[in-house]
Order: sequence, then C-alpha cells, then structure tokens
Amino acid sequence: MSLFARNSSLNNASQIIAIYQNSPSSLRREILLSAYSQNMGDWIRELKESYTIMDIWCKRAFIIASTTLPVEERKFFLDYVKDNSLLNDILIKWAKSK
Repeated sequence: MSLFARNSSLNNASQIIAIYQNSPSSLRREILLSAYSQNMGDWIRELKESYTIMDIWCKRAFIIASTTLPVEERKFFLDYVKDNSLLNDILIKWAKSK
C-alpha cells in the first residue's frame, strides 16, 4: 500500500481516501502518511474532529500529516492536542516548527 500511496504521480488520492473509513488502523496510518507526502491538507482538515478516537499510531501519523495544514490552523490544532506521550510531544514540536 505505501508504495502506491506515496507516489503522487499516480493521481490516486481519491481512491486512497475512499478506502480510509473501512480500513484497519494499520492501513489508516499508511493512508495518513500518504496524505502527508501528497500534501492533502484539505482532507486532513476534514479528519481533525476524529483525532480523539484514533489509535496512538494513527494519531502520530495524523500529527505528521497536520503539517499540510496552513500554519495558523496547524498551530491552533496542535495546541489543543494533549496525549501525555513523549513521542507525540516531540512530533507536535516538530510539526509546529514546519
């Protein structure tokens, strides 16, 4: 999946998004990371409300993908995120610096 998801020249973003909702969490993580590599900020914006119900690895992928959001929106969202996880805190700090 990651090979096809991260290749933006295939123009497959809509197909990848379509399978997100019915996918297991391991595949959702790959889809979120592909959204990051394909700069799909509009779709990431739609997923912000579901952040709290994501598993820990999807949350980490989402934090990475959130760097595709506009700076002010990204910082506002990341200020709201509180997971009490050292790795997530590091990722949030990295994402805010982008």
